[in-house]
This record gives sequence, structure tokens and C-alpha cells, in this order.
Amino acid sequence: MITFLKGTGLILALFVLLAIPARQSDPPAGPADQAFVWNQDDVWQHLEGLFQETRKEGCDLVGSSIRDSVISLEDGVAEANLADIDVNSSLLDSLETNLFKTAARVAACPEIANQFAVVVSGIREAVKSSSVSWDITSNETRRRLYRLLYGSRTALEEVLAQAPDSVGALQLYDVPTATTPSAVVQGVRIHSGDILVSRGGYPTSALISRGSDFPGNFSHVALAHVSEAGEVSVIEAHIEVGVTVASAEKYLADKKLRLMVLRLRKDIPQIMENPDLPHQAA
Repeated sequence: MITFLKGTGLILALFVLLAIPARQSDPPAGPADQAFVWNQDDVWQHLEGLFQETRKEGCDLVGSSIRDSVISLEDGVAEANLADIDVNSSLLDSLETNLFKTAARVAACPEIANQFAVVVSGIREAVKSSSVSWDITSNETRRRLYRLLYGSRTALEEVLAQAPDSVGALQLYDVPTATTPSAVVQGVRIHSGDILVSRGGYPTSALISRGSDFPGNFSHVALAHVSEAGEVSVIEAHIEVGVTVASAEKYLADKKLRLMVLRLRKDIPQIMENPDLPHQAA
């Protein structure tokens, strides 16, 4: 009986101990910076109105004016290429504003969509070239790059949404040269060490691509290896099976909504010292 009472008392004491709430600790500090937001609904509404107005007026009437807008953008790109632009340059503000306005009008009259796509490419190249001297750890720099690189692609895709066949599916921007082994895959030359960034076709991929302070369009990163014989292998991590090495054909057969090929610049000091470094890494 005494043993039973002792056991019961021990259980009750343990229950009381567990019933006492733990001391509330301070919640962990969140990120110091807020997620990026455009915060310019009035601008988007204005652009929608500009699109509707252009479509209503008709391309025969406003076509020449739209071409002038594209030419003005080309002039801005040319000016940007002439100097090392600071991240706070008013020229970049002007390029962004004119880019979105022109995109709204080209979307309504996509006959010159190809010319607009070339200008978008020029803007991206000018910004990336200037950003080499920017402080990439600065949130100011990251926001500027996001607005112009992601924003310019979004502007082009608004045009494509209205005229899907107006611009080719393959867009070639500034292509760095490389001496590493290479092979042509579906019309694109892939060098060993190239980085393949893709957007998977599954719901988890959508979450990965958008779940960021800077929501994007890509969810997966892979590394391409090209043997001396020209055989392409792709190294990639998957949720289901972990890290895999697949042929180019198998890699492309896996559902992808978009794909971007990145290559290290040849003027990076480590690449200048050892041009085969990307190949060795792959």
C-alpha cells in the first residue's frame, strides 16, 4: 500500500511539473530588412490605361510614336554604356520608367516586339556591366538590380502575353567566351561549368521560386559538365531522390517552365588565372 501511494505521489508530482508552463523566451529576431515590394499600384494602373488607350487608338495611328519610344530607349542604353553608372544614377530611373511605358504600348502593337526585345537585352547588359563595381552586399544595390533585371524581363513577358509568337523562345544575351569543353544542346552551346537555372513545373517549385525577399522565376540550380569527348552531364539536387547526375536529354525531359544558362565572366581574377576552373569544379 505504501509503495502504491509513493508511486501515485510520484506520478502526481510529475504531472504537476509538466503542467507548469515553460518560461516564455523572447522570439528570435527576424531579418533586418523587409521583403521587396514595388509599392506603386498607381504606376501599374497608369500603364494599364496606356495599354488600353494605345489599343483603342490603333497601331496605324500610333505606330510611329511607339517606334520613337523604342529608339529613345536605345539612346538611353547607348548612354548607359558610355560611362560607369552609379547605382543611384537618375539615368537608371529614367530607363526603368521608359521601359515600362514602352512595354505597355508595344504590347498593344507588337509588330516591333523583336526590336523591343533587343533593347531589353541591351538594358540588362548595361546594368550587369555597371554593377560589377557596385557593392553587391548592399540592399540598395540588390533592389536596383532586381527592379531592372527582373523588371525588364517582366516587361518583356507582358508583351509576350499579348503576342506569344512575336519573339523567339530562345533569347541570347551577352555570351561570355570560354575555353572549357563544350557541346551544342538544342541549338545552345553549353560549356563545362555552366550554371543551369530552371523553373520546375510542380507546386513546390512555385513556392521555392516565389518564397523569397526578392520573388523570382526560378526554383532549381544545376551544374553542367562536358567531357573532352563532348558528352554533357548535369548535376542537380532533387527533393525526391537527392543529388543526381543525368544526361542532357534526361535533364531536359524533366518538366521545366523556363531555363537560363549562366557562365562566369572571363575577366574574373580566378578565371583569368585558371580558365579551366569551371570545368574542374564541375
